[in-house]
Formats: sequence, structure tokens, C-alpha cells
Amino acid sequence: MIGLGRAEWLRFTYERTPDDGYTLIGSVRRGPRMGALAVDAQGQYVQVNGDHISPLNTSQLRIAVERANSKQAPMRPAPRPSTAPAPVVIVKRRRIVGR
Repeated sequence: MIGLGRAEWLRFTYERTPDDGYTLIGSVRRGPRMGALAVDAQGQYVQVNGDHISPLNTSQLRIAVERANSKQAPMRPAPRPSTAPAPVVIVKRRRIVGR
């Protein structure tokens, strides 16, 4: 399972510098193992957990990343607040019949 974006990989590792040779792109889950998903300088996918790097099957992940990119919904504009006036509520007093 693949998740893309900064919020996904930030749970598993810290921000990398360009000198590290990895570009973080999201998160990956392989069975019980979860971690940040990154691409190295040669285009190979790797799983990052803190400072531990594990190589991944690039051909399978390339397909999964393409699917994840196509599933992301385009950004929709926020709905505008309603311009209709607030409803008016009238509360009538009860009549009490004297005895």
C-alpha cells in the first residue's frame, strides 16, 4: 500500500538534504512493515525508517506509485458560505386559563 506526500513520510523519518541522495515521496506498507518511501539517485525505490534504508522491488513499486498518483483527487475549491439569511424563529407564549 502506498501513500504519497510529506505527511505520509514524516511519520517514519526526518527531512533529508539533497546530499543524502534520497528523495522522500510518501509511505509504503509491506505486510507488517511500514516506512517512508524514497527514490535514490539511480531511480531505485527504498524504504526508510529513521536512518535504516531497505531496498524495494522497483518494478512493482513503480506501478503502485502510478496508481496512487491517479487516485489522488484534484484539489477542489472550498465551498462558499451560504448567503441566505438566517431563519427567523418565533416563540409564542402559552396562555394560562385562570380558575
